Amino acid sequence: MDYDLIARNPKVFCGYSDITSLHYAIAKIAKLITFYGPMAMTQFGEHPAPIQYTIDYFKKALMSTEPIGNVHPSMEWTDEVLDWGQKKDLERPRQLVPHEGYIWVKEGKGSGNIVGGCLYSVLQMKGTTWDLPYENTVLCLEVPEGQSFNTGTPLAYVDSQLMDLRNAGIFDGIQGLVVGKPFKYSEQEQHKFIDIIKKHTQDYNFPVLANVNISHTDPIITLPLGVKVTLDSYKNIFSIDETGVRD
Repeated sequence: MDYDLIARNPKVFCGYSDITSLHYAIAKIAKLITFYGPMAMTQFGEHPAPIQYTIDYFKKALMSTEPIGNVHPSMEWTDEVLDWGQKKDLERPRQLVPHEGYIWVKEGKGSGNIVGGCLYSVLQMKGTTWDLPYENTVLCLEVPEGQSFNTGTPLAYVDSQLMDLRNAGIFDGIQGLVVGKPFKYSEQEQHKFIDIIKKHTQDYNFPVLANVNISHTDPIITLPLGVKVTLDSYKNIFSIDETGVRD
């Protein structure tokens, strides 16, 4: 990729999951803000229309030069998969269920420029040219599907990957951690997921917010990577304090 050309001609780069690596490379070399958010097929191709929460935060992030401000959790969510190949997604809308809201795994207040993305991709960046500095940042992490679109990432993988991030020293300098709502976990697995996060962050002082709409579940926000955000458990606030676009 010609990062000099990209830097001279800034465009919106938006998406999630394993293109986390491209978010990192563009941020590191082209010095541009990118957006961890919806994609053409999975969100904008939703039948019969995209979920309004996703659209609202996409517009807030990309169609206004004002900061997004306080990010509220969606009222409903889904991780249902309707097979695109068999056009099952055209037969009915996916079923939405009530969203439980934010989970403060650790209380506190912190702020910094937000970096991160899909957990395994963040880990893959370690030791490469494209890795980003983590000192005084807020890290966001989310976990994808497992071996198929009907399974979540094995919890043993999440456990070991978070341990790898700890061993790499990433948690030593961050000011907060934002974790997306996990995909295709049972209620019991969701509780274990939170316990794993708690285990790996218990020796640090930064706040940890989980169950956020930044994952492979729907709906999702559009998160400008590289801008200042604030976490405040005492006020139940996750706010995006700077804009990712300019006039």
